[in-house]
Amino acid sequence: MSIEALKLIPQDESFDETTFDQEFTKKNKLQDHPEVVQALKTILKLINPVRVHGAGDHEITTLFRDTVFKNRNSIGTSHLDQLAEAGLSDTTGTLTGQGITVVKAFAAPYKGVEGELAY
Repeated sequence: MSIEALKLIPQDESFDETTFDQEFTKKNKLQDHPEVVQALKTILKLINPVRVHGAGDHEITTLFRDTVFKNRNSIGTSHLDQLAEAGLSDTTGTLTGQGITVVKAFAAPYKGVEGELAY
């Protein structure tokens, strides 16, 4: 199964993903970085939002960096470049303070991932 086939599961059945994406982009001033939301979705599918909920900053940074390192080709360098340009991570996939806050906020409305990734 590919990453695209994985599905983030919302906490609430009335959750509107399109509206959330638009509001999230506007709130975090990411209009100049259109691929950031897609990059975050892809990485969050690999990490699993459950692992982000209640995790400390160091743990989130480590999960994110390890996931980016292991799946760099699947995620796509253009997505990773957008994260770095937006100031959310460096070019190696290490989150900045702002990046940690954004990942926590992006993971909040999701309770898990549907599907499994076959390596």
